[in-house]
This record gives sequence, C-alpha cells and structure tokens, in this order.
Amino acid sequence: MSNYYYLASSLPILFFHHGLPFISFKTFIDDCKRLMKPCDYDRLSISDLNSDHYYDNATGTFKAWQNFNFALRNELVRQRAKKLDIDPQQFIRPYYTDRSLAETVKDNIEDFTPLQAELHLMELQWIVLDYLQSGHMFDLDFLIIYALKLQILERKASFIFETGKERFDHVIRGSE
Repeated sequence: MSNYYYLASSLPILFFHHGLPFISFKTFIDDCKRLMKPCDYDRLSISDLNSDHYYDNATGTFKAWQNFNFALRNELVRQRAKKLDIDPQQFIRPYYTDRSLAETVKDNIEDFTPLQAELHLMELQWIVLDYLQSGHMFDLDFLIIYALKLQILERKASFIFETGKERFDHVIRGSE
C-alpha cells in the first residue's frame, strides 16, 4: 500500500459539526489525480458514498464501508417498509445484514423530522468512518475515508437553505 505523506498532511481536518469544509470534493479529487499513482487513484475514485455497486478491486477499508452502508440501507428499507406495511424483501440487498443496526436506525428516524433523521444517520456514518480510519494516517485508505467524509459534509451542506436554493436554481437553469 502506498503512502501519501504530503497529500494527507496537507489536507484540512474535517469535523462533522462544523460548517462547510475548506476543500471541496472536486478539488480534493483533482489534487489526488495529480498526486497519486494511477492504480491508487482508480481505487479512490470509486469511493462513492452511495455506490450501489460492490467493487472487487476496492480496498479492505472501502469494502468494510460498503458492507456497513449496505446493511444500514437495508435496515432503513425494513423500517420504512414496516411503516408502509409492505414486504421489504424486494428492496433488500442480500448478504448485507447487521441486525444490531435495527434499534439504532429506529431511534434515529422514529421521533425526528426527516431532516433531523438524515443528519443523525450521516453522523452515524461519520462515526463508522472514524472507526475505519483507525490505523490509517497517510495511506490510500485514509484518503478514501477522507473522500467519503467530504461527500457527507457536502451532502449535509446541501440541506442549508442558501446552498439548496443555489443548487435548485442551477438545476432549473441547466434544464432550460
């Protein structure tokens, strides 16, 4: 596994409860493309927060992330299907189950507005990424986790009224 001391140490620290990060995901990816080995960049570039595809060539850390994220999404399907009184099986991704998430997901979506629930779930994802980051400081896995955290922060920022309005206006203007 390659080490990227300069790249990793030059990145601003990310905090879930602070505002927008000092670096955008696009800037981060552009810097990585310029500074990383092509094979490592390819593995980083598939690190999409909401990927529906399981990548065999992904790092162990990203695979662990995907296993958690698929299990989380499966549990969300179960909880929402229960509320709608429908069978969740047609929406479940097989092989990705973590029944210990049931109570956590229930607690995070039951008594909150949709926005509050989404923020709680993003914070849960952040905590899991912090756990996965343990032992990774200057390597590819650190950069993958950093990319995922940037995506969480940008998604979180999209819930800010002004940012959301800008995106909405851009979509409306772009479709004309």
